Amino acid sequence: MNYRYSCHQCDRASLPRILVSHSSLDAKFCDVFVELLASIGFTKKTIIYTSKSEFAVPLGDEIYEYLRDHLRRKIWVFFMLSKNFYQSTACLNEMGAAWIKQSRYFSVLLPGFKHKDRDGAINLNQQTLDLCDPVRLTELINIFRKTWRLHIDDIRWAAVQYKFIGEMKKFYSVEQDGA
Repeated sequence: MNYRYSCHQCDRASLPRILVSHSSLDAKFCDVFVELLASIGFTKKTIIYTSKSEFAVPLGDEIYEYLRDHLRRKIWVFFMLSKNFYQSTACLNEMGAAWIKQSRYFSVLLPGFKHKDRDGAINLNQQTLDLCDPVRLTELINIFRKTWRLHIDDIRWAAVQYKFIGEMKKFYSVEQDGA
């Protein structure tokens, strides 16, 4: 059995896509998050992430048309919040579109960005995803398991999570050292 991504008796067309809404200036952080998603079995058929060609808008497609088409469907958005995010017109457009569509979303605070700095068309009372919190990451994986009927081996998940948190903590410590 494929423990990475096994979806039994589910209509893949009705499953949500995942949009990682981010500033390209934050790609080094977001790449690690997308690699986490890929390591548990999500593919380009599920993930939309414009900073890595394997998950980006297909060659020849127009980016805004592609995103608009997918935002019309069932989609979950991960807002990778940072100062760069809030300075990006494209990111703010994606946030507004998700708000209008009432898409499910998760706010993720990237290194150097504070909870109090959140703004825009998001619920400021909603819990944010801390990328270094193993409990919150396991909560997220359990949401994925339920929605996509993922079958992820617990031992494999523990190893993936440990590696991911280690990589993210390096980013956070560099940001703190540089502050």
